[in-house]
Amino acid sequence: MQQIIKFSPLAHKLNSKLLLRQLLFQRAFVIPSSRGLAMNFSAPLHNKTQPAIDEETQEDLLNNRAMNIAQTQYQNDEIIRDIIEKNQTISQLTGYFNYNQKSFQMIHYSFMLYRLNHLVQEAKKYQNLTQEQIQNLPQNQRIIFEQNIGNDQMASHLQKLICFYIARNTKELIPNAIIPMLKVLSESSLDRSEMGQEQYALIEEKVMQEYPKYISLDLSSIVSAFLKLNYVPHQIIDELNKLQQLSTMNKYACLQLLEGLVDSKYNQKPEFYDKLLTQLKRSSQVTNQRLAGRALAILNKLKDITTDKDLVDHAQYYIDRYVESIRHPDQSIKADILLDSARVVRSLDNYARQATQRTLDLDQFNENYVRIQSDKIDKFRAEIIFVVYESFLNASDKKKFVDSFIRALRENRIDIRRFNVYQLEKAVQMIHGHSKKDLHVFHKFFDQCLEQGYYKQQQLLDNFSAFSKLFYIFVKEGFITQDFQNNIYYQYVFTLNDNLKKLTNQDIVNVLWGLIVSDDETVKSPLIAKIFEMLHEFKRDTPLTKDELIQLYQIHIYAQDKIKNRIWPKQFKDVIPQAAKDAAEDEFNQFDKNLFKDYQMDIAKKLLKLRCTFTENAKIHKTYRADFKLTDAQKIIVFVGGEMKNQKNSQLLGVYQQKISYLQTKLKDYQAIVIDLDTWKDKSEDEQYSFLFNASLPKEGDGFQSQYSF
Repeated sequence: MQQIIKFSPLAHKLNSKLLLRQLLFQRAFVIPSSRGLAMNFSAPLHNKTQPAIDEETQEDLLNNRAMNIAQTQYQNDEIIRDIIEKNQTISQLTGYFNYNQKSFQMIHYSFMLYRLNHLVQEAKKYQNLTQEQIQNLPQNQRIIFEQNIGNDQMASHLQKLICFYIARNTKELIPNAIIPMLKVLSESSLDRSEMGQEQYALIEEKVMQEYPKYISLDLSSIVSAFLKLNYVPHQIIDELNKLQQLSTMNKYACLQLLEGLVDSKYNQKPEFYDKLLTQLKRSSQVTNQRLAGRALAILNKLKDITTDKDLVDHAQYYIDRYVESIRHPDQSIKADILLDSARVVRSLDNYARQATQRTLDLDQFNENYVRIQSDKIDKFRAEIIFVVYESFLNASDKKKFVDSFIRALRENRIDIRRFNVYQLEKAVQMIHGHSKKDLHVFHKFFDQCLEQGYYKQQQLLDNFSAFSKLFYIFVKEGFITQDFQNNIYYQYVFTLNDNLKKLTNQDIVNVLWGLIVSDDETVKSPLIAKIFEMLHEFKRDTPLTKDELIQLYQIHIYAQDKIKNRIWPKQFKDVIPQAAKDAAEDEFNQFDKNLFKDYQMDIAKKLLKLRCTFTENAKIHKTYRADFKLTDAQKIIVFVGGEMKNQKNSQLLGVYQQKISYLQTKLKDYQAIVIDLDTWKDKSEDEQYSFLFNASLPKEGDGFQSQYSF
């Protein structure tokens, strides 16, 4: 009569996959029935009361044949039954060991290791349960788990005692004890210091003495366990390498062995990798996402160990298998495995390009990857959204993902209110890079959050760098200006004033520039001078970006004006090194180019007809470029429009705002005339001539004359 397997109460709370895994001692130890310990793993599990076995569980079952045999062989062993049934806590197991050790045989030590590590793992699982899940457990079960929590020191001491005895009696180990013992030790987080290279060498000798017997059990598990224990079993590997084909190994054994070898960076028998990869390919014609992902991860590590010319072909094969496993919309896809696999595929593609001048065919993989991640975006935690975003290589894929993110927000499938300040900044960075037209929504949301106190002061301090980046982006894009200072501006200045030490060299240039652009001249924030002085000690590993160089040039012009007018001390003129000034000026000159050549040509023709003397694209006093300098009239004309403005509120973007502000207010010998081309193009020919005629008249007084501005 087939025996009924009894699971622990905790197991009943887990899903069907974990129920099956309770069959395995290495994952979750089974509390046996009162009729004995033996479990018939060869009996069919597809009955009315048991769920079907998935591939992951099947792999575990196949890789634990030695333990299954041991269970059957020792089903009537009273000590083993006591170890499993009568010791529910680590302290009970320790007491049982101390009292009965003299009666132990080597197989008992193997079961002790299993039971001990199972109790430790179950305690860790219990710690990860929610309060609701804990309350659903029987009270006696909760008491047992709680007694095991925090007993790691006692557990480590017990394992050390067990290992001490095994180390002294290694030669007495039997096959059914060796494999389970090695697997437990290789996966255990407890003390295993008593077992060293000498003991592992003796165990390898015993394996070689009865090599055929171990072949029938699970030789790949032995090699894999040895490698995890930092011991390379050269004799076993050499013996396996003598075989022309590894036909006795299934795909799980091949994967397990390959993973152990690449993790240990084994490189002494490169041809052994070839045989394993060939057998893996032969035995995995039909695979799934998980197995294809494992194969790709192995190849990614293998590229740093060997120079196998066929590695790229193997990579393409498993990429194609991977695509087959994810391309159908109704297939169950594991997003975490997909993300890891995407990173691996990118790495393999880079390797193929650099090492072999070949490229992998990734079109189908990329297409399915973007589709799946975009479809699942509302299922991700906030931090995973940004990790997935960074995993895309090209801008078009990132744009599709950002569009899905915005769509999910609009459909209330993602609640932006659940984002902390750091996560909000990451979201704004995504939008800023690919969908600026939607940036105003995030600006309004953040401004309202600060107004209503949704983000507390401590949250802003804890995420100060993110707060700094948000402030900078909104200044850069024209949402915060001298005329439009909102809650974001005031809250940031208030927070910065009390926490200048939190300002890092990664953000200092952006923040200083942002304060200069958004500072009201009537306020004249003292923070600007303090932060400018901090530039004297500026130092970081990464070079200044193009944007930072452009901003540094505008900071330099601002500082020159302050020093010239004796507002700042003359010592400030050397705060920015000359080399940095030169690099910043070169970058700004490339940036500050004529964006409206057709308009400039048309206006130049009109000025010629009006008999005006002018220079095009003239740099005024070594500061900013003007589109026209009217020599006789002592006036300059600058254009604004199009991409120079925020399309939502029509304010100039920060860099142009700072330029125009300087030309309007700081020049003593020129008047600045601003032509907004969005308005200019709607004027009649006569109106345009009339405007230019007035502009060509000699300037009156100092400064900017607003009547000349369209």
